[in-house]
Amino acid sequence: MMESEWEGAAGPEGARRIVSVELPGDRGYDIFIGPGLLYRVGELMPLPVEGRAAFVITDANAHPYARTVSGALSAAGAGPVHTPTPPPGGGAKSFPTLPKTVDWLLERRGR
Repeated sequence: MMESEWEGAAGPEGARRIVSVELPGDRGYDIFIGPGLLYRVGELMPLPVEGRAAFVITDANAHPYARTVSGALSAAGAGPVHTPTPPPGGGAKSFPTLPKTVDWLLERRGR
């Protein structure tokens, strides 16, 4: 992983951080760290979101953040934006629940 400073235009909060996660092939990605970035998620996505369906999956404890991200994605032109909210706890984020989550995603892809 590499870390660097990022002079973003998010506001007067100062320098942000980017952590680059390097993976084989073209699977690497950047993690942006800084205040107010949830409101800018649409412009920080590596691919354009306009006209694309989006999925923001969080448990009930993080749902307020999911609403912020969903709003930012919608403002950037994504749509529809789906925000399923499984119950909190490890049981909802376990391998046995994966098929149900994948089925839910496949039913909604592109709409």
